[in-house]
Amino acid sequence: MIYVNQPKYANSAIPAGYYAEACGNGGLEDADTIYRRLFQFIEENNYQIRGNSCEERLIDEVGSSEKEGQILRVRIPVSNLP
Repeated sequence: MIYVNQPKYANSAIPAGYYAEACGNGGLEDADTIYRRLFQFIEENNYQIRGNSCEERLIDEVGSSEKEGQILRVRIPVSNLP
């Protein structure tokens, strides 16, 4: 996904709404840790999941050859009321 000023040039868009979001270090194979944190947060706050998650690599292997330097953000759409 890229952020651009004109939506017609974007290759993806995230719908408006409420999201549970978390970031973590590592590659895509490390996403399970982030998902566990998010699911725990969603359960503790009695939110309802409203759609598919979105994974975004903020710093990938091009930006950092070390796994610890890579950053992954995961967003899960949730209900706005517990």
